[in-house]
Amino acid sequence: MAHLDRLKAWLDLFRPLDRSIVAELKQRYDVRFTYNSNAIRGQHALA
Repeated sequence: MAHLDRLKAWLDLFRPLDRSIVAELKQRYDVRFTYNSNAIRGQHALA
């Protein structure tokens, strides 16, 4: 738990995050979440 607290404190040094960074992080999260959800369900990404 102490490790997570240190990581959170480090992240807080960069706040507030620029809107473009927040948008980029959200897009990356959405892509990764969708990929992992499909992998769990056994679905394949269309290329």
